[in-house]
Amino acid sequence: MKAIIINKYGDLNELHLGQVKDLEPNKNEILIKVKAFTIAPLDTKIRNGNLKFILKRKFPMILGGDFSGTIVNLDKDIKNFSIGDEVMGATDPFKMNGPFAEYVKSKPDQIVKKPIQLSFTEAAALPIAAMSSLQSLRDLGKLKQGQNILILGAAGAVGHLAVQMARNMGAKITAVCRQVNADFVKSCGADYVIDYEKEQVFKEQNTYDIIFDTVAKYTFKDAKLALKKEGIYINTMPSPSLMIRSLFNSLTPKKLKVLMLKANPADLAIIKEWSANESIKVHLDKIYTGLESIHEATKYQETGHVRGKIAIEIG
Repeated sequence: MKAIIINKYGDLNELHLGQVKDLEPNKNEILIKVKAFTIAPLDTKIRNGNLKFILKRKFPMILGGDFSGTIVNLDKDIKNFSIGDEVMGATDPFKMNGPFAEYVKSKPDQIVKKPIQLSFTEAAALPIAAMSSLQSLRDLGKLKQGQNILILGAAGAVGHLAVQMARNMGAKITAVCRQVNADFVKSCGADYVIDYEKEQVFKEQNTYDIIFDTVAKYTFKDAKLALKKEGIYINTMPSPSLMIRSLFNSLTPKKLKVLMLKANPADLAIIKEWSANESIKVHLDKIYTGLESIHEATKYQETGHVRGKIAIEIG
């Protein structure tokens, strides 16, 4: 099958389109014909080696996490899915090959059946970004109705879904983005907007119950003064320094928490339901066609100015 592979850590040039061995499902595995997949900042961090300290993978690697597609084969003992089912989900990018390919192998607990209301491309854009938002706000931040939240990178993949979820949870939302995205994040549910190119992001002190940093351009030290006494700063991009700093949470009233995403069928089911009834809606900035578009699509992703998500359709 055709796949995008990397043979070593490095820049964009390490992404190579080539032929790899056809996949066969092993015990408790499902083989899926990929219809669409997305590209995320996490893929860049894995490719350039920034996350090798927690990566449990060997070269050659096939990157990616989010995908949608159609089941073409599966272990005979799997009963809740069938050949021909249209599904959406995400592989574990820290442990297994992803969907930058014609086919991907998945575990049953990594996928759900695609809502009929969503296209394959919309479905592929949801799992990781939506689960990251949900687990950050619900589990790490324990966001409650009426609380104040500052969302950094509010127009991005995780950010625009976090704005929608925080709105649904009844929070008061201040969104940080460029002015060109102000109307977009307001349409997602933001109450206030800070243009980071013209304003000081943390100008309000002792204001926010939660600061949700989806872009990792800021630090806990930067954010502390803007947090309330027992406020929580959440970062979605794990690094050694952040992991070490989080160990000292018991010593200070203001907490730093780092998201370690745990994909699970329960949260995928919630996201499926929310997307089906339009409680959340993913925004697709650009859609590319074919595996050969990987360099163009990744180059755009790495500008850092993607509104919502970008996807590649191959089915």
